[in-house]
Amino acid sequence: MLPNDVDHLEKSLVDRIKTAIRQQLSARHVPEIIIQVPEIPYTINMKKVEVPIRRIIEGQPMHATGSLANPNCLDYYRNIPELSKW
Repeated sequence: MLPNDVDHLEKSLVDRIKTAIRQQLSARHVPEIIIQVPEIPYTINMKKVEVPIRRIIEGQPMHATGSLANPNCLDYYRNIPELSKW
């Protein structure tokens, strides 16, 4: 699935999410961008995985994804226009 296939979040929802994070945590935890994604990578033990996404965004080489239950979802993160400036 490519980024254009996912509905973008409405500005009012993004603002509410940022406000909730700021109020319940702190201003430094508020992300610069919030985007909707179709799927989050999980291990075969159903734990969320962040490192492969971070490596893709930073342009670092990816290691084997054999421990992921849904490795194909990583393809989506390679083509997110909002993250191209990072």
